[in-house]
Amino acid sequence: MKGTMNTVYLGLGSNLGDRLSSLQKSVTALEESPGMEIQKISPVYETEPVGVSSPQPPYYNAAVELKTKLSPMDLLRLTKDIEFTLGRRNKEMKDSRYLDLDILVYNQAIIRTPLLQVPHPLLEHRWFVLVPLNDIASDFIPPGFNFTIGDCLNRLGTPQGVYPLKEEMWPGSLSRYYYPGYL
Repeated sequence: MKGTMNTVYLGLGSNLGDRLSSLQKSVTALEESPGMEIQKISPVYETEPVGVSSPQPPYYNAAVELKTKLSPMDLLRLTKDIEFTLGRRNKEMKDSRYLDLDILVYNQAIIRTPLLQVPHPLLEHRWFVLVPLNDIASDFIPPGFNFTIGDCLNRLGTPQGVYPLKEEMWPGSLSRYYYPGYL
């Protein structure tokens, strides 16, 4: 995997501070990292928090397809470094955050370690992940699945709590990777 270009899908989320700016800065940081090539960026969606025990502000979510020479663990380290640089300090899964970068899919790999699980174990159950991912990879069949991302979304039914932004999401050089949305 290291040394060859691997196709990766990332989920991006933020519900603290300037949410859109956090997503934009994270994609710019990925684009500027050695061995990374952004391929596609979904629209940004405002989404209701899911699975939280106390009230939280809404999230902004998006998905990115990229090519990388990094191994899965090196990519995980990079995403955690970007999260930290852009303000994330909490470690709890369900806490609000300035930035969350999740490796959703890494090639056709199935990875199950204490630090990394790919494909993401909740991938097929969350509209806030599937709607943006469907925008850039509707026909993709994740490893271990027998159906496409579009099929996963259709199985969940009409997306609820997922609203497309109406503003410019990916300014400047990032706009060349943008794919129009599902909703």
